[in-house]
Amino acid sequence: MNARILPLIALALAACAGQVDPQPGSGAGGIVGSDPVTDLPPPANSGGAPAPVVDPPTTPQTFPWVASCPAAPSDPWVPAPAPTGTIEDLRACSDAVRASFVGHWKGQQSIFGTTPNVAFDFEASNHYSGICLDAAQCWATIYNRTDNESPAKKFELVDMSLDGISSGTIDLVFPPQPAMGENPSDPPYIPARGTNVLRDVKLDATGNRLRFDLVSYMQAPPYVAHYDLYRCP
Repeated sequence: MNARILPLIALALAACAGQVDPQPGSGAGGIVGSDPVTDLPPPANSGGAPAPVVDPPTTPQTFPWVASCPAAPSDPWVPAPAPTGTIEDLRACSDAVRASFVGHWKGQQSIFGTTPNVAFDFEASNHYSGICLDAAQCWATIYNRTDNESPAKKFELVDMSLDGISSGTIDLVFPPQPAMGENPSDPPYIPARGTNVLRDVKLDATGNRLRFDLVSYMQAPPYVAHYDLYRCP
């Protein structure tokens, strides 16, 4: 793990005939084979150089919409229908998943035998925010202090396999850490794209329930956190 990063506190915060060219930054992606993990291998240098200088992240605030979330669904999970296998249907299904992924989500993170409540806001601009709602169980949805808000926090659904399961990437942003001798005005640390990936991204038949794994290659072996979320207003 890069020496600038504090020890792991909690994880929270994932074609038939060819591949669709991805469009970075737009949320568009490719249609690939059946293994999203091998489609998104860990980078050779997972502690890669920081991204261009951006403003330091700011302390996260509780999402106002969380109070309006309904109770967690108790009905069994009913998976969305798989695409038919034609390239046109795969394209349409991939676009629909990316569109439905956007929104307010609340639910549980499962990692290290704990299941704290978390909330995510995935935006159409590919920016995301996330907070842990159970301070007694976790300090962050993904890594310690990465709940802090930053415009550099981006996600992208890149690929869809033939069974309709999507995968992608998610960028973490670590604010300056005084414990490591950094100043508050120092630029944040942003691991190389592909260091943290979204795997097994799937929606249910209603489009109002979302499950995915976040796989982090910031340590060996990689850690996997599972999310089971439902849509909020």
